[in-house]
Amino acid sequence: CVTIAQDSYYKDGSNLDAAARAAINYDHPDAFDTSLLLQDLRDLKANRPVPHLTYDHASYARHVLADAVVPKPVILLEGILILAEEPLRRAA
Repeated sequence: CVTIAQDSYYKDGSNLDAAARAAINYDHPDAFDTSLLLQDLRDLKANRPVPHLTYDHASYARHVLADAVVPKPVILLEGILILAEEPLRRAA
């Protein structure tokens, strides 16, 4: 089993000014880069590794970790808003 955290797919906000950063609503589906998440899920389902992402709330930046996420027979997608997006529901 491999676990993918929706929180790792927050949109990178490192280029935003302080006011725009303060306005980010992390509890709204628009905060996520859902198209990237969908592509990574497709790649994993096609048995291709994907970058291992993480999000740093202190710097408002998404980072790529050194180790890739390798495909496994079971993909567990976790996050509070994964069912809010129709494309993510269809990807299951």
